[in-house]
Amino acid sequence: MPRTHSVRTEGSRFPALLLVLALVAAPSLGAQVDADSAPQAPGFAPAETVDRFLDGAGPGWRVSWDLGRGVPASIHGGSRGVDLSLGHERAARDVIDELSGALGFGAADLVLDRVKPLNLSRIGSSDKVVVRFEQVVDGVPTHQGGVHVLFSADGQVLSVTSNALPHVRQTTLWPTLGLDGALEVARAAFAADTGRAPLSAELDRYVVFPAPITDRGSPGLRPVRAAPAWLIVVSAPADAGRAGTPFVREYAVAARGEPRVLDSWDLVHHLFDLTGTVQGWGQPGLLPDGADPAVLLPLEGVRLSAFGQPDVLTDASGHFSFPGVNTTLTVTADFDTPFAQVENADGSEVSISQSVSPGAPATFTFNTGLTQAETAQVNTLRGIMRFREWLLSVDPTETIFDFPVLAFTMVDDTCNAVFQGTQMSFYDQGGDCPNTAYSTVIYHEQGHWANSLFGGGNSSTGIGEGGADIWSMYISDQPVVGDEFHGPGTYIRSGLNTNMYCGDGGLGCYGGSHANGQPFMGAAWKLRQRLKDDFGAVTGGDIADLIFLSWHQAFDDTLLLSVIEEHWLVLDDDNGNLDDGTPHYAQIDGGFRDQGWPGVDIGLFDMTHDVDDLVSHEGPVTVDIDVVETLGTLDTVVLHWSSDDGQSWNDVVMAPVVDDTWRAQIPGQASPETVRYHFTAHAVGGSSNRLPRRAPDDHFRYDVGVRTTVAFYDFEGVDDEGWTHQLFLEQDDWQRGDPAGKAGDPSEPWSGGNVWGNDLGNLIGTANWNGAYKPDVDNALFSPTFDLSGSTNTRLRFRRWLTVEKSEFDFARIAVDGVTAWENPFDVTIIDKSWVPFDLDVSALADGDASVQFRFGLTTAGGLEIGGWNIDDFEIVSLGEITDSTFVEYGTGTPGTGGLTPHLSGSGQSVPGGPITIAVTDARPSSLGAFFVGTSPASIPALGGTILVQPLLLMVFVNTDGNGDVTLPATIPDDDALIGAPIALQYWVEDAAGAGGYAASNGLSFSIE
Repeated sequence: MPRTHSVRTEGSRFPALLLVLALVAAPSLGAQVDADSAPQAPGFAPAETVDRFLDGAGPGWRVSWDLGRGVPASIHGGSRGVDLSLGHERAARDVIDELSGALGFGAADLVLDRVKPLNLSRIGSSDKVVVRFEQVVDGVPTHQGGVHVLFSADGQVLSVTSNALPHVRQTTLWPTLGLDGALEVARAAFAADTGRAPLSAELDRYVVFPAPITDRGSPGLRPVRAAPAWLIVVSAPADAGRAGTPFVREYAVAARGEPRVLDSWDLVHHLFDLTGTVQGWGQPGLLPDGADPAVLLPLEGVRLSAFGQPDVLTDASGHFSFPGVNTTLTVTADFDTPFAQVENADGSEVSISQSVSPGAPATFTFNTGLTQAETAQVNTLRGIMRFREWLLSVDPTETIFDFPVLAFTMVDDTCNAVFQGTQMSFYDQGGDCPNTAYSTVIYHEQGHWANSLFGGGNSSTGIGEGGADIWSMYISDQPVVGDEFHGPGTYIRSGLNTNMYCGDGGLGCYGGSHANGQPFMGAAWKLRQRLKDDFGAVTGGDIADLIFLSWHQAFDDTLLLSVIEEHWLVLDDDNGNLDDGTPHYAQIDGGFRDQGWPGVDIGLFDMTHDVDDLVSHEGPVTVDIDVVETLGTLDTVVLHWSSDDGQSWNDVVMAPVVDDTWRAQIPGQASPETVRYHFTAHAVGGSSNRLPRRAPDDHFRYDVGVRTTVAFYDFEGVDDEGWTHQLFLEQDDWQRGDPAGKAGDPSEPWSGGNVWGNDLGNLIGTANWNGAYKPDVDNALFSPTFDLSGSTNTRLRFRRWLTVEKSEFDFARIAVDGVTAWENPFDVTIIDKSWVPFDLDVSALADGDASVQFRFGLTTAGGLEIGGWNIDDFEIVSLGEITDSTFVEYGTGTPGTGGLTPHLSGSGQSVPGGPITIAVTDARPSSLGAFFVGTSPASIPALGGTILVQPLLLMVFVNTDGNGDVTLPATIPDDDALIGAPIALQYWVEDAAGAGGYAASNGLSFSIE
């Protein structure tokens, strides 16, 4: 299975003079450029540029930032008018030039790939046009560097997505390491990576590469810089004497500075990791050889040739015709066609030659002996042609597979199939595995090829494997990939899987590219099924197919990030505003949420809630929320509450009260306590809105207890008010000021005009800081010293915007008098995307201490560098216990049975919403009784005794139990207008032994506080 590489000049994109000089450049050693001295394009100000671009552009816009490049990766969700009088390409270039201060390059550095109409109106959305560019600077292309600009049919720009590199024009592209040196570096790296001696090492091309500044950091978050590089393909056979899967890897070798590998990747993409399988039923027509009976099928795309005649191809029914020929010809049929080149790795390729005469239709029958080798070739041809047919059925203008797709069958290995960059290979039958040249396996491997051709690539984080699975599922119109791969009832993967999305900070969380891709392929299948359920099998499938293909055509997503759903919704949108939904929002969003993706919140409902952040009683707390339907049909509203600082959450389904108000209660809490809560409004169909929008990170909160604010700083003073910062190692980058929105930092404070943070991205002296903390630093911000000798249950509160790599590498800590009270997780990179309320119980370290200082520390290693700390509205509060209200007993009651006088007492918190308990003892058992309720004490002779309340406003009848007791729990109405109201009570009970036939208690008075 030969794989050849040659130097690709790509026309004018690689001038011949530069190529010749690059090939003969002498190897040399050069110092690696320090991160701080990286070149920067003039006027580079990403946050400010994006703000200007979106100023007045209307609602719905969202910005997704590429933290590794420090630029926006996607601007989408709204719409903005542009001038299309000179065509879409010119309009797209104008948009890119307007954004050049954010992107770090302008339209002059881009070469047009294509202008592609997207016919989305046929699924109920609106037609769109995408303009695709490749980044080429001084003839040198950027590796996988492109910009896509999406327009609506009526001339609105809908999105700008970029995978290109900033500051390329400021980067020296001339090589100091020649091709010979680069080949040696790649060979050595290949031998170390594979343990095999390289058979060949060949130049792919010379590019600008997103070179990692360090070798650490999560994929997609690792800081990168433009650097010239040689792309070298190195290969070796699998094992001596075998025709199995070769080892083929591509290496990006730095062309300048120290000879080193910037990155490498496997060009062999396998279908199957040697893992277990899950049983399941398949579908007829999708099973492998041996499981599905062979039947005669029409073969499309077979090439027929005859001497002196142009070649012809069979159509979908297997028919062919040599028009205008009226003589007998010897015709040869084979599988080497303009769209498929099927090769037998273990023998000769199938071919049939026979005489064909005019007027006597001939029949060519392949695989009459039902051999494994010929069956594999027939299946492969059919699979390749089916893939192309599907593309053309979705988009008749899509020509990306208009070339001979090279596939090898009968490869000497088992239980696998692979895509190797420019070819596919399918393996022999062996063990418990069939010959792998069949249906969904072929679609999967060709799906890898499609990923590569559309520019998304085959990243190990799962987008490549998950994307290849989606091609297979959508083309076969069922969720199983590799049905009966290990025998009846088995399969490789299924879109019905339950692997939940791990979040943007958890890339690669399942430990393998196939498993990592399952949250993506699962979401894609579930949203497709939702569309089919709601719009019918044919229409729903067509909608999903078109959005999936259009996503490949319009966007350049190379990592599994939550922005993918937003991009699918942008394609589905019909008015340039994501905030008001899309025609198929419920199905798309519901499918992603089914697989654990965070979903995209739109304005399904208008949700409002009045916050009372202090509760001065220990009883249940009634919580109301108003939910008004806007775009969605309301199903349920759920209250989520936590009394353990968000470690666990309790869910309460709320009840409708009146109009649009919903109500639920949070159980009473013993003081002092802090309760967090948030709401979810669920629409019919599965979509939902949250309040606050970024719950549970953002949430509402109330304290149960007596609260005292010990200290508060909004950092708006004329000076630093006693706050200090200190360098321990390398650099002190703490600043007080207005954050510039760089490297993941916020673009504005939570309140006022100032925050404290690491490198706010502002000009300091002559150094242009970029918003990111630096490697190998240790520094800290120190608060003033506080006297907390009278503080109890002390809590530290502030608003946080933190971006920091997982603490396996970089540490963000909060210390109290030098003792760590909080630090970032070991295995999760924190990427705050909004101001998060931070509330930390520091009572064990601060209560009763007359001298307490808080420290915000940052310690970094040489790795991923992002925004670090941003702190606003710092507060220290003390929470005290709630004490029971005062209940005053007065007057003399009237004795009854046994000479006992009923005794009346009270306890609890007599505050609005508070719980109280009124108790009676020593009364006649099992007798009729009543509470007399008034507003003040009295002494009025009556009924043989004395009435002790006046005026008598109310009588509440409550009988005594078998012990002569009464316990009456009550809740003070939650109405502040009652504060100060006096209450007086007395209890009377029928008792023949009492004067006048009654016994009466003492009086009890209290006030609502």
